Amino acid sequence: MKNIYMIGNTHYDPVWTWTWDEGLTSIHSTFRSALDRMNESPDFIYSFSNPQIFEWIKKIDPQMFSEISKRIEEGRWDLNEGWWVQPDTFSASGESYARQSLYGQKYLKQNFNKYSKCLFNIDSFGHNSQTPQILEKSRMKYYCFYRPEKWFFELKNPYFTWKGKDGTKVRAFRFGHYGDFFARDVGANIERAEAKMQDAVSDEMIIYGVSNHGGAPTKQAIEEIKMMSEKKPYTVKCSSVEGYFEAQDEAPITHEGEMLTKNFGPYVNDRKTKTLNRVGEYSVLNAEKLNLITKQVLGHEYDAEKFENCWKDLLFNTFHDILGGASSVDVYRDAYRQYKRAIANSEESLRLNLISLVKNIKTVGVNPDPWNIFVFNFNETDYDGYVEAEMQWQHEFPKYQKGVALQDEDGNLYECGVILECSSIPGFRSRVVFKAKIPAVGYKVFKVVKTEKELPKLTNFNVVKTKGLTCEFDAKTGLIKNLYSAVTNKNYTNIFTPKCFKDMADSECFNFTEYGEMLEDFTLNEFKVVEDNEIRKVIKVTYKFRTSFLTVYYRFYNEADHLEIDYSINWHEEHVVLKFMTNAGYSTVSASSPFAYENRVDSVTDMPMGEWICLHNNTEGIGYIANSIFGYNKTGCDLGLTILRAPIYADMRDDSENDGRDYPIMEQGVTSGKLSIIPYVGNFIENEIPKKARELNNPPFTVCEPNHNGKLPSTYGFISVKGAGVQIAAVKKCEFNNDVIVRLNSLSTNEEAVNLKVFDNEFNFTIKPFEIKTVKIANGKLEEVLITEDN
Repeated sequence: MKNIYMIGNTHYDPVWTWTWDEGLTSIHSTFRSALDRMNESPDFIYSFSNPQIFEWIKKIDPQMFSEISKRIEEGRWDLNEGWWVQPDTFSASGESYARQSLYGQKYLKQNFNKYSKCLFNIDSFGHNSQTPQILEKSRMKYYCFYRPEKWFFELKNPYFTWKGKDGTKVRAFRFGHYGDFFARDVGANIERAEAKMQDAVSDEMIIYGVSNHGGAPTKQAIEEIKMMSEKKPYTVKCSSVEGYFEAQDEAPITHEGEMLTKNFGPYVNDRKTKTLNRVGEYSVLNAEKLNLITKQVLGHEYDAEKFENCWKDLLFNTFHDILGGASSVDVYRDAYRQYKRAIANSEESLRLNLISLVKNIKTVGVNPDPWNIFVFNFNETDYDGYVEAEMQWQHEFPKYQKGVALQDEDGNLYECGVILECSSIPGFRSRVVFKAKIPAVGYKVFKVVKTEKELPKLTNFNVVKTKGLTCEFDAKTGLIKNLYSAVTNKNYTNIFTPKCFKDMADSECFNFTEYGEMLEDFTLNEFKVVEDNEIRKVIKVTYKFRTSFLTVYYRFYNEADHLEIDYSINWHEEHVVLKFMTNAGYSTVSASSPFAYENRVDSVTDMPMGEWICLHNNTEGIGYIANSIFGYNKTGCDLGLTILRAPIYADMRDDSENDGRDYPIMEQGVTSGKLSIIPYVGNFIENEIPKKARELNNPPFTVCEPNHNGKLPSTYGFISVKGAGVQIAAVKKCEFNNDVIVRLNSLSTNEEAVNLKVFDNEFNFTIKPFEIKTVKIANGKLEEVLITEDN
């Protein structure tokens, strides 16, 4: 008979059906109770180390924080969580989880002079495949979780080796294998575990303590453990999480890759929160890069404190019940405000640094040329695509309503399509779309040229031809009847169809593991051509479903081989899920995930996805890249991209039929997003689908500026990377000195040669398949470091 290790813990959700301030009052009382139990019971050990909560406690009760610090120093208070919070592990970017480690471990080290060796991520709805590598490179080597539960995910033993996408191994433990996950009756739970442990090959670990809203292990529970330890022939003892793992031999089994649950609601709930999180991530990452550039070029101060505070706002709201859409409506009011604070603060930094940089760049135009358009690309690879920009006429110049072109420093002329401007005053402003190449993490300047060309008049049509596509719309339904791709030389007859399904599942999908029957079709409400110029054609179609409307702008670029879709939904339905369905004839799916991608089997249950997903065979496929889609299901060649679902907020009833009360419903009102459909030949890495997904989610930024001289050239790139499937996740100043930190990751299945340029430095090295590599650049030399940046 193996031993049982008892872990005193509070399964604490800072928010769920309560807001963070209510949660804080509860955890403050909980900590008081835990500290009192330590005074009464010298054997009692408490395991809790959520840095966000420690930061709150330090602000509201410095004396309690000092008591906690003393107990941590003694080893009585176990630091069992090295991330900032216990997050959802799929809907954020890979860099977000690296920052969980960076700021979590930094806080613990600075405040308690200790790192956590463990990540206690008990309640998250699944775990991404790169977590072991992130842990190992953040001074952690143990992982604890509960979901996916044993009825969804079979493990022959609760203690096992978890092998990540790149091959990194950590020790892991799933609670609830023998005993219950949480039980108030500690003695009974020990007895239940004992009855199932006769053939156990490793020791058991049981959590005891009050769940969710707070509450420390009780006097009664501690006494029961003492009693059990005296009467049992095996050891029952209070322990730390680290103590359990260090007492175990090599794990008897190995699991490789991600772990998903069929409680799929958190993968797709509350699109607004997930979208704000993604916007916030790119906003702070761009601001960090640009501030580093102005520090290098202009001698600006690097605003590390502002960026850290922005990240803390983002990281707190990746908490699994927030980002997973499982909380009450009041929680989301707070979350939206915090996301917008992070976005506003980082955007302010970016714009101020951007204008400072612009003022030092030599313009192409000279007086009396009207304007210059500065296009900035914050991604790590050169941009070759379409850009929109807007310029002012009155009051600086006379009204103007004719054609516009752009010209670069070499005299090359760029044709522009004049499109609908953001104002509605004739001749006041012009907005244009054009195609250009912009250097990686760099810029290019164009001067504005008045062509005096009359603007084309619009006519209606339902067949669109571009260099790479021919698209025919059905006049009765407004749906795409046929899409021919010159790239694949194929016709696709079901490439994009909005469909609705009954959805009676609760918010987490505890009571159902798939959606219900397909509902009636959308009907055509309006079909018209809204743009037809030298660069692109745009067809606007409005569809109606019951009392809701879906407006789709189909954008066809004349020289392109892909289709862009902008959609806006005014949603008023309850317990209905909206999906964009497609059947391209390809049965293999590869979906992006944090720092990786996954080749998954079919599932009627929704599964998570990042910025892109591909359907393909061995020779060709179609990529779908999006800025506001986070889940999908797939059966055979049928793919359903989940746009929104409308359950009751924070609903966990067995039967979610509305009982007549006026519950708040998710996703009511206006929702919008972008989707690009890209046929390709070859594989998705060769065709740069991940790169194009980053460009859609982090498009070029434009500034309209008058003529002036400057010390910087009219075209320049500061930072770039080359290597098949290699991406830069972040470029920032080191947390502890003035060195430059660059984090890269590889999506390649092969070892790749990497060329990295950072300012005047150029480095060549290799990166392993699916490796996450953090490097420090100091005095022209490159050194690999941990994610924590302190080695």
